[in-house]
Amino acid sequence: MQQLSSKIQAILAELNKLKKTQEETILSVEGSYSQRLKEITEMSKKLNAALDRLENATLKELQEIRTKLQISLK
Repeated sequence: MQQLSSKIQAILAELNKLKKTQEETILSVEGSYSQRLKEITEMSKKLNAALDRLENATLKELQEIRTKLQISLK
């Protein structure tokens, strides 16, 4: 009976060790996820800002071409 109890205690200790390792791994993954999400959000903002600048520059250029064409037609 004593031997069985010792084996059960050893198994419980190993399970607790594995549980702690698993919890630490989950926390690490969650931290990594949060960091990557932050990086993606920042990159998305930069890309959107660059696209907005490109759109504005294109619209300005098109307006200038339109104005020149209207002047040349008169």
